[in-house]
Amino acid sequence: MCIFTTKIDPMEHKDIKFIAEVYHLIKQIEELVEGSDMAHRVMAAIFVGVIDEGEMEDLAKRNEEFGHVNMRSMYSFNVENKQELEVIKDIMDEAYDNQDPDLDDLLNGLGISLN
Repeated sequence: MCIFTTKIDPMEHKDIKFIAEVYHLIKQIEELVEGSDMAHRVMAAIFVGVIDEGEMEDLAKRNEEFGHVNMRSMYSFNVENKQELEVIKDIMDEAYDNQDPDLDDLLNGLGISLN
């Protein structure tokens, strides 16, 4: 019998612990949906990813904003078909676009001008 061990640096261990906790929470959500007999009425898509910190530092050293990096991730879907998934994606796009309204949007309709 051979036993192989791999040294995991503290950050990797921290990442693995975090993803394990995320997995636990996602399973709780899935169980809640199923246990409440709501699966036929709930549309859900959950994705949580953790980018390798060392690779992020490498990107920064190369002055790159984007690049290929490794990511540990967890995801869960409760959708009937691709169309429902597209609805969720559209809602997420819209929510992302609306999360930081500019000052003009906030003042719109209040009769206040910054000119």
